[in-house]
Amino acid sequence: MTPSTPILLTLHEPPTRRDRLAALRAGAWDCLGPPHDADELLALLDVLVAAKLDVDQTRAEGLIDGSTGLYNVRGVTRRAREMASQAARHHAALSCVLLAPDLTLDEAGEVAPNSQPVVQQVAAALKATGRRSDAIGRLSPDAFAVIAMDADAPQARQLALRLANAISTSFQATPQTPAVRLHAGYHSVPDFHEASLDPVDLMLRATAALRKARSDPAGVWLWGFDEVATPAG
Repeated sequence: MTPSTPILLTLHEPPTRRDRLAALRAGAWDCLGPPHDADELLALLDVLVAAKLDVDQTRAEGLIDGSTGLYNVRGVTRRAREMASQAARHHAALSCVLLAPDLTLDEAGEVAPNSQPVVQQVAAALKATGRRSDAIGRLSPDAFAVIAMDADAPQARQLALRLANAISTSFQATPQTPAVRLHAGYHSVPDFHEASLDPVDLMLRATAALRKARSDPAGVWLWGFDEVATPAG
C-alpha cells in the first residue's frame, strides 16, 4: 500500500473535529459518519479510485523505481542516452555494469516478500558506493545497472568488484539478513564517439555478460562481454 491508496474511515456516530484530524494524520483520505448515503459513498469511491489509477499510471510512466528510489528501466535508459551523448562529445569511455543478487521470484516474475529486504539492502549499498556521476537503476526485479563515464574495461571490472564488495559488506553488517550471492556482467566502450552501438546495445551486451555469469558451470560470478571469464577473486 502506498500513500496514494484511498483510505476511508466510517464511524458509527458523526465524527468530531478531533476524529477527522486523527483520521487525516493517520493517512485516511476522509472520515465519514452517519447518516451514510450509499449513492454519495459510491460516487466518492469512483473519484478516489480514478485518482489512484491516475497516480499509478504517472508512477509507471515516470523515471524512478518506487520500491528502491533508483532509476527504473525508462529512467536509466534515458540517463544512459544522455551520458552517451556527453561521452561521444568528449571521446570518453562509457561502461555498463550489471549486478544481480540471487532472489526468490514468484510465478509472475516479481520479487517474493522474503527477498524484498535483500532488494532494499542492495539498493542502499549501491546508492552509498556509486559515484555522483554514475547512473544507477533497476533494470529488472533482480538486476541493477550502473552506467559509468570515463571507465574503460579494466576500470569497469574494478567498479563491479568495488560495488560487489560494498554489497557483501552491507550484509555482513546485518547478521539477521542472510548473505546473498551476486552475479555480475559488464561491457565498456573506450571511445563512445567511435562506437558503432548505442547505449541500449551497451546495456544489452552487459546483460549478455551477466547471463554468462549466472550460468557459468565453474561458478565464476563476474564476466565481461569481450573476455573469457576468469575468477574475480
